[in-house]
Order: sequence, then C-alpha cells, then structure tokens
Amino acid sequence: MNDNEKQLLRRLGEDSAYTFKGLHKQADLLDRKYKLYLSSPIIFSIVAIGFDEEIPSLILKLIAVVALIGSALALIEQKDFEKSGNYRELADQVKNLYEKIEASYHLDDFSNFVSLSTEWSELRKSFKDYPIGSRAYKLTQKNIKQEMNLDWLGGEYC
Repeated sequence: MNDNEKQLLRRLGEDSAYTFKGLHKQADLLDRKYKLYLSSPIIFSIVAIGFDEEIPSLILKLIAVVALIGSALALIEQKDFEKSGNYRELADQVKNLYEKIEASYHLDDFSNFVSLSTEWSELRKSFKDYPIGSRAYKLTQKNIKQEMNLDWLGGEYC
C-alpha cells in the first residue's frame, strides 16, 4: 500500500472516529438534559413540601413554576430524548466501520477501500436525522485523544 492509499484510509478513519464520538457525546448530552428536566420538579417539590413553613408563599409559587417548566420541557422534548438510543445505535455502526478501516490500514489492505467508502457514504445519509450539536462537537474535539487510541492516524494523534 502506497502513502496516498494510507492517507485515504487515515482520512476515512479520522472522519469516522470523530463522528462516532460526536454521536455518543450527543446521546450523553440528551440523557443528561432529560435527567435534569425530570429531576428538577422532584427536587423543587421536595423543597416546597419540606420547607413550606419557612419559605414565604411567593417563593413557594416560584418553585412550583420552575418545577412545572421542567416537567413541560421534559414532555415537549420527549421525542428528542427518545432519539438518544438511535444516536447510540448509529454511533455503534460508525464504530464498526472505524474498526474495519483501522484493520485495513494495519493489514496494508487497500483492496476494500471502495466498499468502506460506500459504507461510509450510506451511513452519512442517516446523519441528517441525527445532527451532532455544537456542544457535543466541542466535547468530542476536547476529549477524543484521551478516549480513543488514534496513533495509527499519525500527525497530531501520535
């Protein structure tokens, strides 16, 4: 395998690695957001019930409004939260492709590059329904080197 072919596999590997991590980070953020929306009404209700004599009525009403908003947001964004599992499934598919690309690179086997590229193109079509948000993107940029062994990609990853 010549250097140009290795570079093509590295580029495909890098794209799939970042996408895999980004999809997982997006799923993690959705899960955290859902837990926040569900736990805030519980916490505020406990505070309101436990300290009803110590807290003025106006503040209790404010706590109730915040709890209501948290519940409403959880219901409104329920469809997005349900996507979390789909993000993870798609991320696992990308991870499997990443592993195939890495194996081809280490075996110096460029013969299946076309099939790997086709598989990548097919997976990319699914990404339009599962966008990676800016926060997940930034977390991926920040943490990918610690969370994955990307030495085979060369350059900044070594």
